[in-house]
Amino acid sequence: MSQNTFENNPVLLRGGSYITLVVGAVQFVAIPGALLGALLVRLNAAFTPTQLGTLLWIVPTFMVIGAVILLVLSRSITGTARRRLDAIQNRDSRVKPEDELAAWREITGFSWRYGIAAILVVLFVEVLPGAIYSYSTGVISREQYLYTLIGGAASALLVALVSALLLERLLVPAQQLLTPTNPEALTAGRSGLSVAGRFQAVMVLLVTVGILIVAPIGYHHIAHMMDESGVLLREYQFQVLAFSLVMIGLGYALAYFSTRPVSDYLKEIATTFQKVEAGDLTQRVRVVATDETAELAVHFNQLTERLQSLQTQIDEEVNVRGEQLEAIFEVGQAALLIQNLDQLIEKVVSQIGDRFGYYFAALYLVDQTERWAELKGGTGAAGQVLLANKHRLDLSERNLVALTVASKQMQSSQLATDAPGHNPLLPYTRSEIALPLVSGDRIFGVLDVHSTSEAAFAQQEVRTLQNIANQVAAALQNARLYDEAQQSLQEMKASQKTYLKTSWDALISQRPTLGYTVGDDDAEDDSSVTMPLTLRDQKIGEISLTGGGEWTAEERSIVEAVAAQAALALENARLVEESQSLAARDHLLADITSKVWAATTIDGILQTAIRELGRALESDEAAIQLKMD
Repeated sequence: MSQNTFENNPVLLRGGSYITLVVGAVQFVAIPGALLGALLVRLNAAFTPTQLGTLLWIVPTFMVIGAVILLVLSRSITGTARRRLDAIQNRDSRVKPEDELAAWREITGFSWRYGIAAILVVLFVEVLPGAIYSYSTGVISREQYLYTLIGGAASALLVALVSALLLERLLVPAQQLLTPTNPEALTAGRSGLSVAGRFQAVMVLLVTVGILIVAPIGYHHIAHMMDESGVLLREYQFQVLAFSLVMIGLGYALAYFSTRPVSDYLKEIATTFQKVEAGDLTQRVRVVATDETAELAVHFNQLTERLQSLQTQIDEEVNVRGEQLEAIFEVGQAALLIQNLDQLIEKVVSQIGDRFGYYFAALYLVDQTERWAELKGGTGAAGQVLLANKHRLDLSERNLVALTVASKQMQSSQLATDAPGHNPLLPYTRSEIALPLVSGDRIFGVLDVHSTSEAAFAQQEVRTLQNIANQVAAALQNARLYDEAQQSLQEMKASQKTYLKTSWDALISQRPTLGYTVGDDDAEDDSSVTMPLTLRDQKIGEISLTGGGEWTAEERSIVEAVAAQAALALENARLVEESQSLAARDHLLADITSKVWAATTIDGILQTAIRELGRALESDEAAIQLKMD
């Protein structure tokens, strides 16, 4: 029940006394039913003025006594319900389950119990004692006594029917407050009439009342037809027509008030259905009926609660899956952006610890000897201690990490006592899972995760952690390839630097006067700027400028740019010269070789070879001879 419904309930203003007030109001409203019976008796019994005067004080007296008895009975059969309403009025939420069930039974069955009590009280307290007293004292005759009993029976049935229908309508707020919180108690404690029982009771009472009203009239007029046939017959016809119309109207009113609660309640259920269908699973049907519609409402509320619980569970699972996917995405981003292996491992274990809330997460890498799994990252204080102690696991021993490395398959232990190689620094571990970091045929290490719950790693969690492990393995593979590429690049740089140094050293040694100077060397107190000529971190010379005044940053940047371009131009020029020298050497070698091959005798070959070498190398003297040691 919503807070607004609770606050606006009129029962809260009266508590348990609300039931007593409703009973009093129903007794007052039911007076027309009693008057109809009295009118029936008056028409048939033909009381004299003296008899009417005597009855005017006898009938009201017994009616007052009957009303008091009904009021006392209503309080006795609703004791638990009234106490519960008083407690609710005082905001006392403490209630025993048996009292809650008893109060629900009392309030749901009160209307028809009161109706039965009203029939008995009206007949045996109000009508019968008064009729017996009047007949025994000679106030009325035997025939008048019979008419009084028949009219009193009709009044009792009408009063009971009207009272039951009104009570059922007026006690809805009380039923609303006394509705049990346990759905099973709603149906088990239902004590009201069913829809079929209600309509059957109404029809039986209407037929009975009709007979009790019409039959005495017919009997009364038939008994006097012999004396006053014409007048009595017309009077009989008029009375039958009038009372028939009255009964038709009364039957319609009773049928309307009997079916209206069911109709309104079914409309309310339909409206709630529409709201639930629109997606509002917080809607509930008020359980205020006492028939099959109440069972329908109870089952609908149970269904809606289960749907809402299922929806909540699905939302929670979606949130968990979203967090897992976000964790996988962040690990993937880290694998792409973080080149440093230590930073990547720290990011991965912290993500697992923060996102999934596991007790401990660690990442082991297999060393080059493939004998040890070295701890590279761990969460919490235990992880810091293990890292400080350079913790590692022997892959030849029996532990989950070693088993994972050997099999390249996920290994898990759902109970701490089953986990081989249990770490004493992690005393609250109840389940553990080790996932391989595999790329291709190579295993780089193991992702080890601990939980304080037994059987904590369901299939979905295992898939998520394995996806993270696969991304880490790919990142490790990329890092390994990156390190190899960097190492190769460094080797290439070192080789190129050595080549440049050797080449320029040779060139400078051949041409020690390489340089050029312009301007006046005798200038004094001039500022200077020197910029090295650098090729791939190797200095091959420098530019030095001297002039008056300070050198601005723009001027220095110009000198630096010219120095960089000059170094590249010098290297290109050296390469051109080196290429030309190699080309000339190759040409010379080809020319000498062709002339040597042109000679056909040994002496000719020797003479051609030494002559062409001496000429090409501009030697003053050259010699060649054949000699064997």
